[in-house]
Amino acid sequence: MSSSLPCSLLRQFLFCPRIPYYVEVLGIRPHQPLWVRQGVDWHKRQELLSRNRTLTRYGLLSARKVFQCHLESETMGIHGIADLVLLTDKEVIPVEFKQGAGPLNKGGHVQLTAYGMLAEEHFGRTFQRSFVLSGEKAQAESFPDTPERRQTLQHTIAGLRTVLDSPLLPDSSASHPKCGQCEYLAHCNDRF
Repeated sequence: MSSSLPCSLLRQFLFCPRIPYYVEVLGIRPHQPLWVRQGVDWHKRQELLSRNRTLTRYGLLSARKVFQCHLESETMGIHGIADLVLLTDKEVIPVEFKQGAGPLNKGGHVQLTAYGMLAEEHFGRTFQRSFVLSGEKAQAESFPDTPERRQTLQHTIAGLRTVLDSPLLPDSSASHPKCGQCEYLAHCNDRF
């Protein structure tokens, strides 16, 4: 197991702590469901469209667009690839592409905060806000950076490391709807 954790595991950990355990400790890599491949295709389409879009949906007149931005922090022990980072003279603004419309869950907020803090460290500019670009019309929703979100990120990283350092399968409080969409369900003998 690498000492640097992918940001996607933070989101998955908050969905169900067993997923990162299966991936990182047991090395299980199930076949990706159809909706995952559809999401990848949607992301590629949004990147192509975003290359030519103006920045007005973000309330900006100008910014450099960095797509598929590779970010890493030895200090935080995490790494990831942000869909898009907007760079202004003073600010870094991560943008996450989300296929479905609807509210962002806690894991999504943690992942966005992680990208913002990674970009802040990488580019040496302030992280104050992030955006989610979602739905068919690619609506942009802004989320401010707050000390509480940064603290939640730190607690999530610590919780994830605790699970990965343990030889025991973590408990799961996942619900029927969560388990029903999980590609790891076949590995959870105690779930249904």
